[in-house]
Amino acid sequence: MDFNAAMTRIQAITGCRTQCELAATLGIRQSSIPDAKRREAIPDSWLVTLFLRHGANPAYITGAPVHPYLVEDMRREIPGECTPRFRAPLPEPKPEPTAGDLLAALQKHVGPGYGIMVVPAGATVAVKLSEPEPKAWAMDDLEFVSPVHALPQRPAA
Repeated sequence: MDFNAAMTRIQAITGCRTQCELAATLGIRQSSIPDAKRREAIPDSWLVTLFLRHGANPAYITGAPVHPYLVEDMRREIPGECTPRFRAPLPEPKPEPTAGDLLAALQKHVGPGYGIMVVPAGATVAVKLSEPEPKAWAMDDLEFVSPVHALPQRPAA
């Protein structure tokens, strides 16, 4: 393995230009880089870190004529490529739904015959009920008051 060629590949993959930048990217001391150069060997831990953080192919870094990445990412440039790859345009982000959109979806979900009321949190609401004895309550944190019935207060949790 040619150490200088391997370092060139590592710098191309990481985008690091200096030993300090590379040390920070690999999570090592800067002095580890000249030590590796003296030994003419890329430590295995560097190869693992490059794979985990950048998807780099260890065989490519050590000189094999293989694809530089094991994990494909279309947003990433391939080192040594002269022409940029075709990139499909990203889809437009969906707009955030409005309160009206949410209310319409909820009304559609619960079906006809149910009324939906949007009330600010912490507000007290009085509702006149059309049925004298409601069967079930689906709303939390609201106080329902009618001339006949009032829901009991919940005990504090």
